[in-house]
Amino acid sequence: MCGGRKRQQRGFSLLELLVVLAITAILTALLFPAFAKIREDAQRVVCSSNQRNIGTGINMYANDHNHRLPTSDYAHEGKPQEMMASHRGGGDPFAWEGLGHLYIMGYCGNNICFHCPSHSNIHTPDRYHQHYNNADGEEPIFTNFHYIGDWDWKQDRFNRLTEGERLPLVTDGLRTAADYNHGEGMNVLRADFSVIWYDDVSGRVRRLVPTDVEPEGHADLEDTYAELWDVFRGSR
Repeated sequence: MCGGRKRQQRGFSLLELLVVLAITAILTALLFPAFAKIREDAQRVVCSSNQRNIGTGINMYANDHNHRLPTSDYAHEGKPQEMMASHRGGGDPFAWEGLGHLYIMGYCGNNICFHCPSHSNIHTPDRYHQHYNNADGEEPIFTNFHYIGDWDWKQDRFNRLTEGERLPLVTDGLRTAADYNHGEGMNVLRADFSVIWYDDVSGRVRRLVPTDVEPEGHADLEDTYAELWDVFRGSR
């Protein structure tokens, strides 16, 4: 028979549990921004890759269409705010617009390439998936990327791929402030088919983007979007 006294087992006190919980909360708060940055960096890479796929599609389209860019009726009509659209809606199954021509002609066969994983507004791939397969509804289809179009409404001439890195073709959404995909900048596809990151920490682009959808024929919109594209023309 063992004569030793059995040791009493002791659990954590309430104070010790509170201390552990507090330390866990502090560590989580310290690490969360790092995790968020890693996630955003990964999403930027996917966004950049999608724009490169669009660039490949534009290149193939141009080779088959006398070196012209995909047609944008909105560019010819002086409606630059709407050039995130890939289909104009209105019940017309043939009303493909801008980058939408790449989809319907098979140059970008998966509509996921028109979307950015950092987008947090309503223009998600899931929302429009069925619309791409049955584009005869009233609702327009919007991508997460803004297209400069085949027509320069300020210079009254066609945009040309021969402008190379001087011509931005596609950037992240500029239709409204809610379509601004990344917090401090955006990917920009240029006519040499390179993709660069434009750093907008100063908020220069964000301040120019309209806060809401403006009425058709809004007098300042053409000037606003010409200024936005000029910002990217000057970036290196």
